[in-house]
Amino acid sequence: TSDKLSIILEIECDVEKLGDRVIFADVTSESTFRDENEVLFDIGATLQLVDKPKQTDNGVWYFKMIATDESRTIVRKYIDDHLELNVDVSPKIMFGVSLYNMGKYESSLAYFNKLIGNPENEDIPLIHVHMARALAIGGDKNNEWKHYEIAYEILTKMESKRFEDEARVLIHMGIFYFDRDENDQALEYFTPALRLLEQIHEKPHLEIARALLCIGGCYEQKGDYDRALEFYNRSLKIHEKNADQNHITQCLALIALGNAYRLQCKYEDALVQFQQALDIRTRTLPKYHSDIADCLSLIGKTLSDMDNPSEGTMYSMRALQMYSRTLPETELNEKSSVLVDIGIGFSSVGADQLGIDYYQRA
Repeated sequence: TSDKLSIILEIECDVEKLGDRVIFADVTSESTFRDENEVLFDIGATLQLVDKPKQTDNGVWYFKMIATDESRTIVRKYIDDHLELNVDVSPKIMFGVSLYNMGKYESSLAYFNKLIGNPENEDIPLIHVHMARALAIGGDKNNEWKHYEIAYEILTKMESKRFEDEARVLIHMGIFYFDRDENDQALEYFTPALRLLEQIHEKPHLEIARALLCIGGCYEQKGDYDRALEFYNRSLKIHEKNADQNHITQCLALIALGNAYRLQCKYEDALVQFQQALDIRTRTLPKYHSDIADCLSLIGKTLSDMDNPSEGTMYSMRALQMYSRTLPETELNEKSSVLVDIGIGFSSVGADQLGIDYYQRA
């Protein structure tokens, strides 16, 4: 039997009473279904049930609700408790972020455009930053850059300076070029961002660690692995001093170090970093998570580099199993390298047909 139910939602929203306290947008143009009228409510709204759900003769459930803003304090607490790295993000902006994180970047853009038109006390530069990130997901690089420029210009012209936010936007602008392998231009943004952050924070800070990680990434892509390791190690030391042993962002520095060591053929050192990252993610993330699979995959690759294809294939198989449980088919295709790793592993031990099977799947 199917565990799916057909439902109809009737939502009443008293615009005159609620005013701007509940934001919603008509996103019909972004709907997957041509004949569907779709309205998107922001995360600060609660849909309150006003009557007992009823089931029609054809089995469809009917829910009647009204929109209210009474849950804002609950939403704020949820964000503070669960999204430690986004404590400066309001519930309204976080809703748009959640949309593009789910891959609904067009709906996210429609929502942010509505919010820009009526921002109230929202952080306009931050809205532009997240519009840029939504555009990046959609592959619209030209407009992505435009919104970063707008955000940076607004911040630099403010009478009350927000140097830390300026640095954050500079990092986003650097990442824009880093993703295009234009590392020298990326460094032109990462380096001043680091200087700003070091001026703001008297002691080592996680924002500084992030900038160091970005600079290290540029040197890694330029093939200067020793310089990359220098910045990665500085980043890791800050993480170790400023965050608890389970801090999830520390894994980024560990994985970066591992990758740089692996590129230098220092496989034992690489394994130490990847294993530490795996341990942290295993302690802090759900049992099946794609980030855990990433660590397993990296360990598998490194073991294969060390002429240990049997053990390497075991880790790659574990990674594949986890990817299959946590990623949609579209993203699973992007993880085809793990299928290649498994194919190489089987071929290395003489199981050529199994190797061919995995190559074909990749």
